[in-house]
Amino acid sequence: MLSFVLEHRSEDVDRIIVDCAATADEFLDLLASLPKDFLGDVVLGRNGSNSFLSAASRADGRFLYALTATDLQFYLETLGLVATKAAIAA
Repeated sequence: MLSFVLEHRSEDVDRIIVDCAATADEFLDLLASLPKDFLGDVVLGRNGSNSFLSAASRADGRFLYALTATDLQFYLETLGLVATKAAIAA
């Protein structure tokens, strides 16, 4: 279902962010089908529960991290993908 993400490999893709509409199985299928030369992050964002981040390791392969809601918010804010809480308050 998420194979369309891989169809744009000729473009420079830094990260793939999957919203909570995807299942855990679909997320794992996406990770399993990533080309070895894709070094970007892959994030599964889930509302109210753990999210997951897959990142390339320095060696061969990828790491999978469980993220809390706070971790996910920090990740998205740090990359400028969402407004920071300070910017919203201003």
